[in-house]
Amino acid sequence: MGSPPSERALLIVGHGPNSAEDYAAWMRALRPVADAVKASGGFRDVRVELVRDDAPAPVRAEAVLRVRELIDLQY
Repeated sequence: MGSPPSERALLIVGHGPNSAEDYAAWMRALRPVADAVKASGGFRDVRVELVRDDAPAPVRAEAVLRVRELIDLQY
């Protein structure tokens, strides 16, 4: 079996909205979910990010870069 949750990091990735205002609202709503998953699952780290898949190309590219940066930070 793999390592226990206390040695693992989890990144929750969602689709996400296009506008910055909606993004902020989604993140406010999802951060407590990440905190609850961390608390109940015993993970070392749990974060959430949105890829904003339908956003204009520069916005989506920035979101994808942020996901990659968060993955690097979790190691």
